[in-house]
Amino acid sequence: SVCTFTFLANYGIGGLSPAFYGLSIEFHKTQSETSALLLWPILVLGLFNFFWVPVANYFGKRPVFVFASLLLCVCYIWGACAQSFESLLWSNIVAAFAGSSTEALGAAIVSDLYFLHERGAKMGIYMNAISGGNTVGPLICGFVVQSIGWRWHKWISVIFTAVNFFVVAFFCPETRYDRDSAQNLTTSSVMSLSSDEEQGVVEKTASQGAKEVPSSLASQAITVPKKTWRQEISLWSGTPTDTSL
Repeated sequence: SVCTFTFLANYGIGGLSPAFYGLSIEFHKTQSETSALLLWPILVLGLFNFFWVPVANYFGKRPVFVFASLLLCVCYIWGACAQSFESLLWSNIVAAFAGSSTEALGAAIVSDLYFLHERGAKMGIYMNAISGGNTVGPLICGFVVQSIGWRWHKWISVIFTAVNFFVVAFFCPETRYDRDSAQNLTTSSVMSLSSDEEQGVVEKTASQGAKEVPSSLASQAITVPKKTWRQEISLWSGTPTDTSL
């Protein structure tokens, strides 16, 4: 879902570039003025990471992605129905504001979901989604614009972003996890082992060639109950107590 959202954000905005000549004629703009449809959104895509990252770290990644996915879909509808150049430009700018949420948070979600040795491969998939939207997008748009017009490029983006929004809304739980300090074994718990237990653990480990967890420690481990589906798709997962926005 994250990779699809990232691809569609770049596809819907950058993919419009093959239509610039036709748009310049339709809206009576020069080629230089028409290029603003791409230049301003690129600036917004880069800058607004500084907005989304702290918001996601404080309120959670799920509410950010649900809101951004919905906003991206609405902006593509706006762009498909735009009757003026300024309206089309602002639809792209606001869409870039929504799409910028994945430029950094996608990598953060990879870090949340995967072990260290798995992140390289997953980041490769994510980076292909980013670059694919910028490269495959204009290629597809060229054929779409030539055959059925630039507005259908936007409508196709609307269809895919709408489907992805529902997937994000109902099947993508919060990936941020704040560990409760009560779940950690304290130093005093470890030191409470008797010398007999320690000796037994050492002998058993040496004989089996594997590490064993002492029963006294295992009994003190706090089991965290699994969240229900309703809890996982909640837009509110609390805020960190040790920091401010």
